[in-house]
Amino acid sequence: MTLFKANQRFFDVQNEPHEILSSIEGYDDMPLLSLKMAVENLERIITKVTENANTSKERSISPAHGLSQDESASICLYTMDGKVNDKSLCHQLNAALRSKDRSELLPYLMYLKLFLTALWKLKSLRKTVWRGVKADLGAQYPVGKSFVWWGFSSCVDSLDDIQSDRLLGTRGIRTIFKIECQTGKAISKHSYYDDIEEILLLPGIQLEVLSQNRPSTDVCIIHLREIESSVSYLQSPLTSSNLNNSMQRYYHDKPYSAPLSSTRSMSHLANTQRSRSLCVSSSLLPQEDTKILKKATKFHEKKVLKEFINQERKKESIRFPKELLDCDDMQMLSQELTTNKYWKAMYLWENYLNEKHVSILMHGLKLNTTMKCLSLDCNFLNDEGASILAGILKSNTSLGTVYLNKNHIGDIGAQDLADMLHTNKTLTHLELSSNSIGDDGISVISEALKFNKSLRTLHLNDNDITEIGAKHLADMLLVNKTLKELQISGNPIGDSGVNMIVDALKKNTTLESLDIGETKITIECMQEIGKMLEMNCTLKSLDLNHNHLEDDALMMIIPSLMKNSALTSLDLSMNNLTETSANELACLLEESQTTLTTLSLSHNPLGDSGVSNIAAALINNRTLIKLILESVKITIEGVSELAHMLSLNETLHCLDLNSNEISDDSINLLVDGLQNNRTLQNLYLNNCNLTDECVSAIIELIKQSRTLNYIELVKNHLTEHGKKDITQAASLKQCFSVYLDFSFQRVH
Repeated sequence: MTLFKANQRFFDVQNEPHEILSSIEGYDDMPLLSLKMAVENLERIITKVTENANTSKERSISPAHGLSQDESASICLYTMDGKVNDKSLCHQLNAALRSKDRSELLPYLMYLKLFLTALWKLKSLRKTVWRGVKADLGAQYPVGKSFVWWGFSSCVDSLDDIQSDRLLGTRGIRTIFKIECQTGKAISKHSYYDDIEEILLLPGIQLEVLSQNRPSTDVCIIHLREIESSVSYLQSPLTSSNLNNSMQRYYHDKPYSAPLSSTRSMSHLANTQRSRSLCVSSSLLPQEDTKILKKATKFHEKKVLKEFINQERKKESIRFPKELLDCDDMQMLSQELTTNKYWKAMYLWENYLNEKHVSILMHGLKLNTTMKCLSLDCNFLNDEGASILAGILKSNTSLGTVYLNKNHIGDIGAQDLADMLHTNKTLTHLELSSNSIGDDGISVISEALKFNKSLRTLHLNDNDITEIGAKHLADMLLVNKTLKELQISGNPIGDSGVNMIVDALKKNTTLESLDIGETKITIECMQEIGKMLEMNCTLKSLDLNHNHLEDDALMMIIPSLMKNSALTSLDLSMNNLTETSANELACLLEESQTTLTTLSLSHNPLGDSGVSNIAAALINNRTLIKLILESVKITIEGVSELAHMLSLNETLHCLDLNSNEISDDSINLLVDGLQNNRTLQNLYLNNCNLTDECVSAIIELIKQSRTLNYIELVKNHLTEHGKKDITQAASLKQCFSVYLDFSFQRVH
């Protein structure tokens, strides 16, 4: 049993907006997915959401009330606490539900579909429930007023519970809500905490204030009753077809496509100001008036899109990142493609596009002869969408770069893309990472590349490739004479699979870049990699990150690296390397014949001693241009050695010290080190625990440096005043860029 501890969701009634917002829409058209797939879009927003989803799934093996495991787990996930309340799923989701900007709900639509489906299956409770807050809200809830709560409302089923020490307690200023609900959902059987009877009220619930009572000066009890609204702010998540169990299993097991939805945002379009929601006065609108408003808003959105296209028409590229585009939007873009001669690149990432959208877009692309790059990353094309695109690419003679990362493409889609590669003569760059392509798909792609003479770059990271697929790739590398870059990281290929690819590279004379990070290789495989490095004269970049190899494994390739005269970039991040490895790499950097220009050692516990040895080696090194030391456990001592190196080094252009606890005093050392430096251009100091104490040193760094023109200082502890001073200093220097926030709005 996991014992309950107070979570902010029980006390967040203060965050409710006291106005009518537009209905909560979009989720009802979404397919019913597994929890893992439903939270994919939330990974960049909510810390550890995938990890917590897995935990929730494991805790929901035998769900109650006839719910599926994923449905029950979606409730469990909602009730899990984050280390910081405002970073938890429940907080972030409720903040989006309470926002006027309905576009903020877009990343949550997949999860909402599953979560609301689960709640809809639970019996609606008609009973008195309780919630509260440690504040006096009496003035905000006058008797007779009706209002809407837009977030999920966590309640308990007794006055004793709400006044217990683990919730409100019995001391201090408090407001207690006594709520006669009609549609409450008892979720304790599915909650992460099973020792509290939590009743959840759904978003969009309308309530009426019946009375107020003050039994003492510090307590206000407000009696509410749920009433039926004339406007439905929350639709049933179930489609009209009311998916049966077999269809639900189909959607859980198969790749899926994003639906069409009337809820969308065009927040990036031009500088046009517009309302993103149908906000009205506190009096409720009749249903027909609401429909008219929505129709008017939709017309306005189309007008804004058309204006944006007109504005961007003569630029070389057009971008719609994270905008929910529907079929009408795609029709407008497709029509523009038939006549536009300026656009060379179109970026449509995370636009909830499916095969229908792609089909519409392809009508325009078929007649376009100027488009060179098409990005469709992070959409829902599935095999069908990939097949439609492949059909166009068979005869297309202009597109050279296509991005299809994270699109739920499987072996069927890979087959059609492979057929395209047999005939296409212009595509040079293809990315298919983070899909579901297995060994069968890799087999047909590899076979096609034995004949294809145009493709130079292929990314297949994070798919379902095993050693069987690696064998197909190895056979292809023995024949193919044009492929320059191959990325297969994040696939469980293992020693056997990587060894076959490495063996092929002993004979291959064209591949220049290989990424085999996170492929589960061991020290035995490193021996073969070492042999390959002694024989191969063309490989310039090797990525071995995230393989947890440790020092002994690195020792297997150091002698080969000493002899190799081709490799220029080496990534050894996340391999548990210590000072021992740092010392060996320092010896490599001291060798006059080394050709390394980029070295990444991030997320290894090198410590001050290890970094100091590397810094000493770089004093006389004449090749290394980029050094990445993110999160290597250095302090001011290590920075001191790096600063000394910078005062003497004549080649380093880029230094990355992100995520090290280097402190404010370290900046003064860097100022001294860069005083006479003539080469460093880029400096990364994100998440380094810096405060306003170092602002004057950063300003001095900006003023005095002769070559430094780019600094990142994101995720530190700088105040707005400190950021303003840095911004002002950067603005006075020509061609100087500073990034201070996650928005990455450049200051120059």
